[in-house]
Amino acid sequence: MVKSAFAGAGIAGLAVLTVFLAMTSSAWAQTAPTVASDRAAGYVIFPKIVSDPGDLFTTGHRTETLVQLTNLSSTARVVECFYVDATTHCTSGTSTIDPIAGTCRTRADCTGNDTCDPSWSETNFFILLSPNQPEGWLVSGSTPVDSPGVGLIKPVPENFFVGELKCVQVDGTSISGGTGTVATTDTPINANDLKGEATIYDITRGAGSTVDVRSYNAIGVQAVSSNGATQTDKVMCLGANTASTECAVAEYASCPATLILNHFFDASSGGNATRTDLTLVPCSENLAVPTGQTSTAVQFLVFNEFEQRFSASTRFNCFVETQLSLIDSRTGQESNSIFNIAVEGTLTGQTRIRGVMGGETNTGHGLLGVAEEFRTVSGGTTETGSAAFNLNYAGTNPNKADFVRLP
Repeated sequence: MVKSAFAGAGIAGLAVLTVFLAMTSSAWAQTAPTVASDRAAGYVIFPKIVSDPGDLFTTGHRTETLVQLTNLSSTARVVECFYVDATTHCTSGTSTIDPIAGTCRTRADCTGNDTCDPSWSETNFFILLSPNQPEGWLVSGSTPVDSPGVGLIKPVPENFFVGELKCVQVDGTSISGGTGTVATTDTPINANDLKGEATIYDITRGAGSTVDVRSYNAIGVQAVSSNGATQTDKVMCLGANTASTECAVAEYASCPATLILNHFFDASSGGNATRTDLTLVPCSENLAVPTGQTSTAVQFLVFNEFEQRFSASTRFNCFVETQLSLIDSRTGQESNSIFNIAVEGTLTGQTRIRGVMGGETNTGHGLLGVAEEFRTVSGGTTETGSAAFNLNYAGTNPNKADFVRLP
């Protein structure tokens, strides 16, 4: 009898567990829209796109980015993509390195009283992705894609390019190959079908040349609805701001309140070097008027292995790529930075990054980004290696929307 009673209890317990798991599975299937690098989304961001196939500044390295974009839907989808150009140029239009385009890295590459400033321009193009189709291309245009039914994938606008790529699902079901002509109003739709990856190649030149490869996932911002309907306008609302006339209701997931980066502190000793580069891009972006970007103050909280806390801050407009130790110090003074092992005294740490929220009702200050780790090991010969990785996210900013304005 006792054995039978336990058996009955086990069966009852199993029934309860089965119901619980079914409810949990249902809840997982109906999770709220989110910002993630491992889920299909209607809006995807590649924060770092670089291209220098000709080694313009004769550094001994040629760089290139391979982009892959996949449609996970059983329906053909039209996608509009935007290269956001953050390449810097001398104000006079010419530089000592590039007399034609005036490309520069710092003011030292310019002449006279010129400054070295970003261009903040955008280049857009359309792709028709067949059901469950991946599409890949080198951003320099050395592998142009213009086959029928695919459209024309444009190359980045400059031989030396630094910036980002953003792609969004828009209305329409057809596109003319080669010309890039699309049957669309360029208006976003409620769908979450895109997944992307970017691979950066660094090729050294000359005898004994090497190829170093690093890759990261595109960041996906999911649409609130996935009913396939065309949205009402070309202002994409990432989160909601009830005081806004444009984004009182969310159309996409809110950007994270905090980005979390786990990393080695920058270090250099005994011929071995480790450094981390951080790329940040804004969630709010005016792709219709690229020069009209919002300035965002960024705060950094840095914790070492002893849980000691340090802080730093900076400000940027549309794109920033920097070595961690240069956030709060100048070139040549990296050992004074709170991101350097000489200051922190531990090998690794965690940095929490957040944009300072404002009171605007027509823009926001959310952030997204990726990180890259570079290592150099000396031992008779010098070998370098790198890795790219996505950041972690925490929380959202209540009643704070980010605005993406399409042309």
